[in-house]
Amino acid sequence: MSQGALYVWKIMAAASMAVLFAVAVILPSLAVPQSTDFEYLFVQQQAFSGLHKIYWTPTALRIDCVTQGYTIVMHAPEYKLAIFRTDDKVYRNTTLQDFFHNYPYNPRKADQYKLRCLKLETTKRDGLEIVRYRKNEHDGSMHDLYTVESPAVAPQVSDMLFAYYRMEPARGIVYRTHWDRAKPLHTRPGTESWQNSVINGETSKKDMVLTTEVKKLKYNPADFECPKGYKAVSREELYTSKDQKRQAESLLDDLNIGGKLGSGGKAKP
Repeated sequence: MSQGALYVWKIMAAASMAVLFAVAVILPSLAVPQSTDFEYLFVQQQAFSGLHKIYWTPTALRIDCVTQGYTIVMHAPEYKLAIFRTDDKVYRNTTLQDFFHNYPYNPRKADQYKLRCLKLETTKRDGLEIVRYRKNEHDGSMHDLYTVESPAVAPQVSDMLFAYYRMEPARGIVYRTHWDRAKPLHTRPGTESWQNSVINGETSKKDMVLTTEVKKLKYNPADFECPKGYKAVSREELYTSKDQKRQAESLLDDLNIGGKLGSGGKAKP
């Protein structure tokens, strides 16, 4: 090969590498849409924390805990969290990292979930692609996770929802999570606690998260923003409203064991 041909070949090779590098950089950013004209609403029941309304897009998330009365919102590009109450008009800003630390949750393990599970089926419901995974536990119990994988969402969106529900890290939007327990937790057969757990259905199949309604709505940016004019408060003040605190203090007074909640005051004699 002549010097001139070799020179041309090197230029072409360098150009090809540059193109490949550019594709590698661009493709991940294209995997999740950065804009949308719709949002989904999932009405979900969680076994312990009650009724929720989950609004989501590929790059935004809103969690309304209807039972407790607080809301969590976040969106691209920074994915900072705002937690607020509309009844008391209070809020608190925080970060995903702080939220993960308090729960706790390790997002680095999310991509490993599929390696530990068996993929059972893929179904289409309400225009969504839902994948069912099964994880077999050491005690013989089975844990089925139904997660929305299409449309795809940013990792921050799925991490936040899985962390909020205190679930094992995975990807997608939680649609349903179902336990088929081999035995009751912390009980032994023949005991009174075991009999009570059988009566309450705790020894058999149980949905920990269940989606009861799905709606596709027109995208509204305000759904993923904290309202203006709210008062900044501590994390502890967000999860219980003033009215809930008054009711609890009234109950304590009725029981003659009063004292302001959170005040450190002594109980009444």
